[in-house]
Amino acid sequence: MKHYKNKFLCKSKKAQVGLEAIVSVSLILFLFLGAYLIYYDKNADIIKSEQELNERAECFQLANLINNIYTLGDNTEITTKISQNMTIEPGNQRIYSEKSYCTFPLKMVSQNSTLNFDAFTLQEGNVSITNENGLVIVNNV
Repeated sequence: MKHYKNKFLCKSKKAQVGLEAIVSVSLILFLFLGAYLIYYDKNADIIKSEQELNERAECFQLANLINNIYTLGDNTEITTKISQNMTIEPGNQRIYSEKSYCTFPLKMVSQNSTLNFDAFTLQEGNVSITNENGLVIVNNV
């Protein structure tokens, strides 16, 4: 009888060890899955922040070019490229993109040769910035 009892205990211990191994592996996989989900969420936040920072940098670049063209004086012109649509509001001295905005210190900005404070949108692509008699004209090329 003793011989059969040991076989039963030996199988029972093997089953317990197998069950503990499955639980341990499952716990490890669960922890890795949790860590991956946290990584995925943070990575999405970083990508979103990077896009916002790129838009803001391009906004500041356009604002600086507008200011520089005004400072350099009459008949100064430059062409630059923007990678997104931007709306300029001369009355509020702001430039808006989809997810960001910036300001510029000049109200003498227009889309054509007459000064009005109406907002206008620049399309993605080449943009010409010209100073004509103290009025900075910004439009797509």
